[in-house]
Amino acid sequence: MAMKTLSRSFAGGEITPELFSRLDLDKFQTGLALCLNCETLPQGPVQNRAGYSYVLAAKYWDREAHLIPFSYSTEQTFALEFGDHYIRFHTQGATLLETPLSIAGITLANPAVFNVASHGLSAGETVVVADLSAMPDVNGRWFIVNTTPDANHFTLKDLWGVVLSTAGMPAYGGSGAKVARVYELATPYAHTDLDSLNYVQSADVLSLVSPYFEPRELRRLSASSWELRTIQFAPALSPPQGVSTPPTAIEHKYAVSAVLSNYQLTALSAPATCDNDLTLPGYRNVLAWGSVPGGVMYHIYKEIGGQWQWIGVSPSGSTILDDGSIQPDPTVQVYSGIGGPGPVVTATALSPAGSGVAVQPQGAGDIPYEYVVTSRDDLEVEESIASTPAAADNDLAVAGNYNTVTWPAVPGVRNYGIYRKQNGLYAFVGRGGPDCIFVDRNVLPDSSITPPLQTNPFQGDGNYPRAVSYFEQRRMFGGTINQPQTVWGTRSGTERNMGYSFPSRSDDALSARVVAREAQTIRHLVPMNDLMLLTSGGEWKMGATDSSALAPRNISIKPQGYAGCSSVPPVVTDRSILFAQDRGGTLRELQFSWQQQGYQTTNVSVLAPHLFDGFTVRQLAYTRSPLQALWAVRSDGVLLGMTYVPEHEVRGWHQHQTAGAFESVCSVAEGDEDALYAVVRRTINGVTVRYIERRHNRRFATAADQFFVDSGISYTGAPAQTFSGLHHLEGETVAILADAGVSPPQVVTNGKVTIDAPASKVHIGLPYVARGQTLPMSMEVQALGQGMAKNINKVHMRVRQSNGFYAGPSFDKLAPMLTRGYEPYGSAPDLVTDEVPIVLEPEWQQGGQFCFQQEDPLAMTVLGITFEVATGA
Repeated sequence: MAMKTLSRSFAGGEITPELFSRLDLDKFQTGLALCLNCETLPQGPVQNRAGYSYVLAAKYWDREAHLIPFSYSTEQTFALEFGDHYIRFHTQGATLLETPLSIAGITLANPAVFNVASHGLSAGETVVVADLSAMPDVNGRWFIVNTTPDANHFTLKDLWGVVLSTAGMPAYGGSGAKVARVYELATPYAHTDLDSLNYVQSADVLSLVSPYFEPRELRRLSASSWELRTIQFAPALSPPQGVSTPPTAIEHKYAVSAVLSNYQLTALSAPATCDNDLTLPGYRNVLAWGSVPGGVMYHIYKEIGGQWQWIGVSPSGSTILDDGSIQPDPTVQVYSGIGGPGPVVTATALSPAGSGVAVQPQGAGDIPYEYVVTSRDDLEVEESIASTPAAADNDLAVAGNYNTVTWPAVPGVRNYGIYRKQNGLYAFVGRGGPDCIFVDRNVLPDSSITPPLQTNPFQGDGNYPRAVSYFEQRRMFGGTINQPQTVWGTRSGTERNMGYSFPSRSDDALSARVVAREAQTIRHLVPMNDLMLLTSGGEWKMGATDSSALAPRNISIKPQGYAGCSSVPPVVTDRSILFAQDRGGTLRELQFSWQQQGYQTTNVSVLAPHLFDGFTVRQLAYTRSPLQALWAVRSDGVLLGMTYVPEHEVRGWHQHQTAGAFESVCSVAEGDEDALYAVVRRTINGVTVRYIERRHNRRFATAADQFFVDSGISYTGAPAQTFSGLHHLEGETVAILADAGVSPPQVVTNGKVTIDAPASKVHIGLPYVARGQTLPMSMEVQALGQGMAKNINKVHMRVRQSNGFYAGPSFDKLAPMLTRGYEPYGSAPDLVTDEVPIVLEPEWQQGGQFCFQQEDPLAMTVLGITFEVATGA
């Protein structure tokens, strides 16, 4: 019996053979038995993946490297290559270089000696030679510094260790050519430590933590300047500190007269003098006077050149500060008052005390008063620790008695907090300004506000955190070896301040411990609506006990599930967290459930356990455009992908292989796409190498722009037949697409290949095979066609922008798609967007499965398949 059946969608991706009899599942109707080097689209098609372009060889071929994303802005993103004690920076498919150095000369010898003034290079460093048109076999190539005989000369060797010889090459004229070194930063991390690294980024700072190293920050100073430094857990502000320079003895003389309520002016007071040098920073004179009965205003005068000159007026206060910035006004007349005697005046010279704070009492008493001062920023977010205390005896309960607190200015600080000791605690009594003076007239201290105390919980082996994140304007840390279930947070609005107060305040640094029935090592902190603590044994929600912000006194930690998370950093999508389960190779999804009013986890690999059984997941990455997908590096070097559009229930798995093994991946935004970078271990020229490669954009404007090779390079320019720049693929057989036409494979020799005919747009790289296989066929007949032999005679494949692929009942019996239509002779076949009939070699089978394969560097996108099937008993 002959009949037709249709496969409409492949969005379900590859599913496990264990489900081949579950014809009742919706996913069975959209799944594939094999999706190798193909990817499923959320709309339903399946297409072969794009290739990977070569960026640069990793610094050490015999040691692993890891990639970490860094996004400073939409224009500046980097894939950071962390290797054995180094970091390199890759962006837009290229590598960050140091400032190029001019080459003054190159000897024509073996080895070639380069003359570069004060080159600063060292053996083993990677460099690139540019603008050397006289030597095309050297121009544009990457080399390793071989020897450095002196500060102005060096020799090079290629990636394979062959010393560069220029014997027989054209001479270099001595100007124009340059050599540039790869920009690197040194790190304390060996390649064996890279799996323990966790990270989070905020603006131009990448926080790095490991349970075996002090927390560090990678800071972007500019696009070509970076810094790695240990985090100093301390306030950003320093308290007022003392200086030791003594004042010079210069006499200053002051007098004051009072304006009474009846508008009469008293006589000038008796002069008050002090010795100081107001030209020195931090030195000032404090002038104080007693009140005059009926006095409502006070005029202050200073003797300048033997004459009294007016320097200011105080409406009602009884102190004024002279720091040398006051300009006397000789035009204001000094009146001889008739309202009685003037006030009693004192002048005190103040200098920055050794403790940083000084107290000058006015009056007498035997009660001790002790003060400290803190620095505050303008937003009242950062506050320093307290200064060294300063004390004086007085009795502020006596009318007219007061204490003048002074301190040296802290550069850049305009606000200060003043605290007075009461009942064993320093309590807040007021704020000071840039004049660095505060007068305490028996202010009632506020014991609910005390100066911050400082601590650093991350000191010493066993006390370094393994998790880091940001939540509610705090930098959060968690999971040390000694305290694996504890989480810490900085003061609100700060990143390094672990200060706290007693009693505690809402913006203090905080810490909390997960209390559970079993060990719960905190491995990751992920901010959602709550802070999610992903531990070795479960998923926990941390937040405030009410609707307010997180604070030391209102912390709530509640379990949400008990799946457990591995040490692999999770990825965050639009509204969910994807993470690797602690035991086994399972991947899970964590998101908020309105039905349960909590977070719940789902096994997103349940339909494809065959891709994970017996393996572990080493690293995760996530791309949002052009394909919304999760990428997982498997322990055997296979790269797994999952097309992920949860709002439409799309979770389709696919697997990707190359001539080698994927070891690390990361995704960064570049232009209007998310670029996927990978560390790939390959065997080239008989040597194990590690390359940094970048997944190419699968979109192409013309057929000549197709890029379906790995570790590939591209050429665009005048028509040519010989192409260089392939030294990284020396001795390998490469696939070639030239002006949209497939050229015969070639073996790379001396970094070059030659094709049969000139071409102006060429892509060259390692070939790979893309394969797809449908699930066992189900039909609208009895038992859905199960238990019936099937023979697919012919298929009608609806394709889009495709050509050159094969199809058949098995991978051993493939028939080609007819590639040529009405194109002119000698031109490449056009890409086809149509329904293409393919007559197959007959093969009776119970499953009725169908295979398609693309082995050329050409596009293949299958939208749907109509089968003409014969059935039998």
